[in-house]
Amino acid sequence: YKACVEAGMKTAWVLTDEERKVKFEGRVKKRIKSGNNNTEDKLEGKPGHPGYISEVEISEVKYYLEISEYHEISKVHDMETSLIREIIRLVAFQQSLSKSGQAQMRSVMAERAHLLAMRYWSGYLCLIVILRSSCNEISQSW
Repeated sequence: YKACVEAGMKTAWVLTDEERKVKFEGRVKKRIKSGNNNTEDKLEGKPGHPGYISEVEISEVKYYLEISEYHEISKVHDMETSLIREIIRLVAFQQSLSKSGQAQMRSVMAERAHLLAMRYWSGYLCLIVILRSSCNEISQSW
């Protein structure tokens, strides 16, 4: 059973309905009993909880999403048609990328990483310029 499930098979493919009832009968009862006294629900959304994300972290994630162009309609605007076709064959038929396809993919990924880094640092440079100009205005007004 374990080997089948680890290989990706669903429980319904491995066990009959009767076997599933016997195997999982105790688990359902345990979940119902422990569901009322679960402290996980009380901790969720509070600082210190492993799943807690602060407002600062959320805004940082949003910033990275924005500069990564994740929400762009086309994700393939910087790829050659031959590479797109190879990626489709990779996903659909588990065919490996050719040497030229691998080189094209490395090139596309390197260029995307470079652009992301440039957007990241240009954002900080703009912030520094804004802060400096604000500081200059404040010092001149004194």
